[in-house]
Amino acid sequence: WHEEKMWGGKWRNAYTWGFAILILGIVVVLRPKLDGPRETIDGVTWRYVVKDGHAVIERKRKYCDRPAISVTTSGALEIPAKLGGYRVVGVGQDAFYGCKKLTSVTIPESVRYLDWESFKNCRALRKVIVRGDLRWMGDAFGGCGELKEFVVDPENKYLQSVDGMLLNKAGTRLIAGPGGNVRIPEGVSCIDSFAFARRDGLKSVTLPNSVTNIGREAFSRCKNLAAVAIPKGVSAIDFGTFQDCEGLTSVTLPDGVRSISAFAFKGCRSLTTLKLPESVTGIRNDAFRNCRSLVSVNVPSNVIQIGKNAFAGTPFLDGRPDGLVVFSGIVYRWKGQCPTEVVIPDGVTRIFDEAFYYRRWIRSV
Repeated sequence: WHEEKMWGGKWRNAYTWGFAILILGIVVVLRPKLDGPRETIDGVTWRYVVKDGHAVIERKRKYCDRPAISVTTSGALEIPAKLGGYRVVGVGQDAFYGCKKLTSVTIPESVRYLDWESFKNCRALRKVIVRGDLRWMGDAFGGCGELKEFVVDPENKYLQSVDGMLLNKAGTRLIAGPGGNVRIPEGVSCIDSFAFARRDGLKSVTLPNSVTNIGREAFSRCKNLAAVAIPKGVSAIDFGTFQDCEGLTSVTLPDGVRSISAFAFKGCRSLTTLKLPESVTGIRNDAFRNCRSLVSVNVPSNVIQIGKNAFAGTPFLDGRPDGLVVFSGIVYRWKGQCPTEVVIPDGVTRIFDEAFYYRRWIRSV
């Protein structure tokens, strides 16, 4: 019986090893298909996909998540203009995420777009050289805290570099900026969405009077930015413009700003006071949520809308006693346990949407 059991165990081990070798052989044979197309140039192996007859550098996501190149790649990197004979036109989402040893990258003339967070957390990246016309860039360099400059060939027909900033050729649109102490040149009217997003190295920024539009999340998560003065031509603080700027202590808003959009200053933990101009008519959802030091805000009498959770998680709201919360003659909400009878005081001119939402105990107002 013991001998039979011993031989049975040996056969089971043989079957196990045989199955393992079979699986390994399948993986070896199919690996090129599972990995997708790759090409090695100057010692760097590139992963890419072919879309509409063009190559796009992309991260491998199926079966095993890997960046477009090895994370150990260090120093200066030049993106090839062609891969597999196809013209490289884009860099995909997260393509170089976590390549922490790259210090500079050259983007060839063929590349037209950088997808979301293409170079996210490339923390040693200091220089970006652009040779062509980048038409779209979605928060491509978020988390690149050491980024110092964008460099553009003077012969570039579409773009230019001014003091390390990436601008369109006309000098009216700022596409992306570095860290440090930044002074945006006069003549710039638009700051693109995500232009400075997650620039840990951004310490100060001076905006010229020519600026009239600041895109969504343009300065989001710049945790070392301490102060900002908005030019008088800006009429709205866009979605998440200064979201999670944890070191922001001073914000100057000019008369003429009409709207504070959702998440505009959410998570600005060091902001203690804010003066809103009388021109403000709307404060959207979560605009100042989790501004944990915010104790004083003047709500202008022209405000006709305050969104849900606009001041949630702030001493300005949480420090108030339970009861009716009224801003400038406007009922914002009931704080705390709502009674069965609510008395609206004299002087109230407006009651906001959902001010008493889900207060099921109310019997009379």
